[in-house]
Amino acid sequence: MLIDFTTPNWLIIYFHCIGSLSMFLNLGTTYLILFKSDKIDNFRYFLLLFQILCTHTDLYLTFLIIPMPLSPLIAGHCNGILASYFKIWSHYLIALIITALISQMECLVYCFVRKHQIISKLVSRHVLSDGWYVFGTILSFSVPIIVGVVFSQAGMRREDQMDYVRQNYPNFVQSLLPLDNFSIYSTNPLLISIIIATSGGGCLCGFLFIIITIEC
Repeated sequence: MLIDFTTPNWLIIYFHCIGSLSMFLNLGTTYLILFKSDKIDNFRYFLLLFQILCTHTDLYLTFLIIPMPLSPLIAGHCNGILASYFKIWSHYLIALIITALISQMECLVYCFVRKHQIISKLVSRHVLSDGWYVFGTILSFSVPIIVGVVFSQAGMRREDQMDYVRQNYPNFVQSLLPLDNFSIYSTNPLLISIIIATSGGGCLCGFLFIIITIEC
């Protein structure tokens, strides 16, 4: 059975519309943080960083990358500017967006912790030492880079993809031939490690959100 994996034009236009709306909201929020939030002291800089990361992620998802899954295969195809015009391989673009999403989640946790510590200092309870801030900062910078690098090594070589499809998914060969920029994955220790690490990190972030919300 032949499956059409090409992305319809209306879906790309939809992504652009959502991205344009997101950019408008992000820029409006950035303006409020910069010029209308003097009373929240330096906490606004943490919010500003989070907002910049949100803008960065939205820009990548809806304009520069536009990733699409190739179900039922463990594969992805990118339709954004970087893939269509600059011909950057989808595997590297997917690694880039994973890095951006992790950075955004980490920054959100940092904002929650910062808010929690403002309240903790007022009541003199559960105040973190400077060492924890240093540890958190180092972790926030290192984890996205490490995950991005490991994920970039977890995929198969681009020239080996069609041979893998012919050997394991012969029914999908004709469906994938029209795509000049896609990435397909096989289960391997690196990929499994990335899935476990990111799933564990997501659960940890959710746990921290709940604990901090209850504490506040």
